[in-house]
Amino acid sequence: MRRLACLAMFYTLTMMPTMSAAEHSSEHDKVVATLQGYEWQLDLAVLRSLPAEAWRDLLAVVGDKTRAGFVRERAAASLVAFPNDEVLAFYVQSLGAAQQGLHRGRQVESLCMGFASQRPLVVERALLPLLDEAEGQLRLPAARCLQAMDLPSSQAALTRYRGQVANTWEASALGHASPQGLSL
Repeated sequence: MRRLACLAMFYTLTMMPTMSAAEHSSEHDKVVATLQGYEWQLDLAVLRSLPAEAWRDLLAVVGDKTRAGFVRERAAASLVAFPNDEVLAFYVQSLGAAQQGLHRGRQVESLCMGFASQRPLVVERALLPLLDEAEGQLRLPAARCLQAMDLPSSQAALTRYRGQVANTWEASALGHASPQGLSL
């Protein structure tokens, strides 16, 4: 525990000089504080207690390349608490960006969590092309989300996807023992 406290103190002292003047604002500090913690978990109640414009600070953190990657990932995940058009556009755009499949998979999960019930056709349009991606970490959450939305327009793509699953781990993750005869 003492070691963890020392590490936190070191991080704080070394990162403090790199903070811009804008980051010292009270509201911004509150938003950034929600992204801290060794055992961080997405807490929608805490996020929704922030000011309505907190999503702007979260987007700024996501785009700040001087911040640690895990903090930017937490900020991206936290945006789900602010379902508006700008956040939707961020998630859709991040799916098309040339990033690792695991990162994009998390964006799929956030997109689905925040917008599948409110904007199902937009989510469907963003996810359908992902069923053809080479990386299973991207195909799997996209298929799960599309299946949960259960839109008639997705059924043909999901049927095609079922026939293409060749990885045992992917079939297992979908809840099936083998890729053959897979049914979502």
